[in-house]
Amino acid sequence: MIISSGKLKLYQSAEQMQGKNFRMKTMEALHAGSSTRPEQPHRHDYYTIVWAQAATGRHLIDFREYALSPDSIFFIGPGQVHQVVTTSTPRGLVINFTREFLDANHIGHDFIENLRVFRECDHNPPLFPAKESLQRLQQLASGMWQDYRQPRGLTEQALGAWLKLFLIECHSVCNLRQTAGQPGDSSEQLFRRFRKLVDINFYRWHKVFVYAEKLAVSPGHLNKVVKYYLGSSAKVSIQRRLLLEAKRMLMF
Repeated sequence: MIISSGKLKLYQSAEQMQGKNFRMKTMEALHAGSSTRPEQPHRHDYYTIVWAQAATGRHLIDFREYALSPDSIFFIGPGQVHQVVTTSTPRGLVINFTREFLDANHIGHDFIENLRVFRECDHNPPLFPAKESLQRLQQLASGMWQDYRQPRGLTEQALGAWLKLFLIECHSVCNLRQTAGQPGDSSEQLFRRFRKLVDINFYRWHKVFVYAEKLAVSPGHLNKVVKYYLGSSAKVSIQRRLLLEAKRMLMF
């Protein structure tokens, strides 16, 4: 099903994925199916992983543009606006999965939230795995593809296991800073709780002290943690989320 809001389309899993909660397609097949109508900016109500194994062009995610480079992996969460523009026939994989698929396979929301691959709402740079990790990801993707193309007993559970291992491997090579002197787990959890609060409440809470109060920390400490992970203050993060939504509404 496609719901149009101005020029922006929302692709829903119910019809887009033929009633399933998991789907794998090659970039070649998707390109062939849309060669007469270039992809337009749109959003999904499900998660998407785009692995451009060999592609040229650009990938726009929430008004930021990234190059499609060999073996670049993109992660797009539900509600994010994106558009893939290729300049030649691409080769790669596109993996779609819903929240229901995660629930059915006991992959909790906290697991996804704690991954280092689904980024700040307006900043989704691609992942570039090193050779060793790339080989492991290729093995995992190959197993996932085989089980998807040749269903057998407990296929959905097998796909859930493959997907979780794939995401864990991506998480381990994610290029968020991992340096000596990095804040501990409690700081990382605080940062992720802040991001979640902002995404839910940005339209009504605009002050840092309000978020700090809800998180039971001081505004100064919250700013310090957010600045470490994003390179900017908590206030800037709130403003970026507001600006992103304003851009979406104005554009679409």
